[in-house]
Amino acid sequence: MTEKKAEKEEIELLKKILKKEDDLEKEEHSLKDFETKLLKKILEKEKDIEEEEKKIEAREEKVEKILKRLYRNVNEWKIKIWNSCEEKKIVDKGDEIVYYCNVMNKVCNFDDCPKNGP
Repeated sequence: MTEKKAEKEEIELLKKILKKEDDLEKEEHSLKDFETKLLKKILEKEKDIEEEEKKIEAREEKVEKILKRLYRNVNEWKIKIWNSCEEKKIVDKGDEIVYYCNVMNKVCNFDDCPKNGP
């Protein structure tokens, strides 16, 4: 083999090596892009899961609050507590009558009634 031919083969081999390195760099870049997109999707899903967990916790708290009530039925509560409540203050606003709770300092209602809890 002549020296020129060996040199030419070496150059061709180096070109192939450089091309493979270039291809590998492109593939690595592509993988990094994919990894970034994948991580973003994972973070979005984690955020969605956290939001769902918060909703579930809120529902559980609401259910727990309902279960702790003395009277779960609004009609039963009205008869047993509201009709005879001494903390209820009647305010005539002309076109409507509003009942205020002196304990809660707001409009009287079944959901927040302090006398309907443990």
